[in-house]
Amino acid sequence: MVWSSGQSAPETPWALADRQHGVITRRQLLGCGLSRRAIEHRLRNRRLHPVQHRSRTWRGVYAVGRPHLTEKGLLMAAALFAGPAAVLSHETAAILWRIRSDGREHGGGRTRDKAAIDVTVPPDGRHPIGLRVHRRALPSDDRVLLDGIPVTSAIRTLIDLATRLDEDDLEAAVNAADKFDLAHPETLRRSIDAPA
Repeated sequence: MVWSSGQSAPETPWALADRQHGVITRRQLLGCGLSRRAIEHRLRNRRLHPVQHRSRTWRGVYAVGRPHLTEKGLLMAAALFAGPAAVLSHETAAILWRIRSDGREHGGGRTRDKAAIDVTVPPDGRHPIGLRVHRRALPSDDRVLLDGIPVTSAIRTLIDLATRLDEDDLEAAVNAADKFDLAHPETLRRSIDAPA
């Protein structure tokens, strides 16, 4: 549908939440035309549910329709909670890219804290409680959407992991990225050697 001014019809909050894995922010609801009163009504009627993680409520972030989120819904909620310039990063990004395992597929070895979610925010960005926050200004090439979720690029993710993983784990992550055609080792080497 095209409005008389030539603009497209505004997106409904429910379509936006659907694209965002079942979550939406208060700011987005207001931007879609809902009033504060309409939001409170939907909270009372349990059509919106405040998102909680590790016994903390992520203020201003809601699950739509049902309180339980998929893993991607939870990760999207974390990115939204961290702010508009935030991206998932480090171990969390590596798991989304499938270059690291969250440890649930096999029994042995070291695993990350499955409850911790890594986000990178700008140096002057907010510090969302309950997330593992990294502060850095990221160039636009290092910020992508993966299944609609803001995340660091595969190469930036590998660079972030390089100082945190032992040699064997890093090699396994690089091999996985190569296997999924996310980052060719030569491209990765050039990115590492490039001036910051």
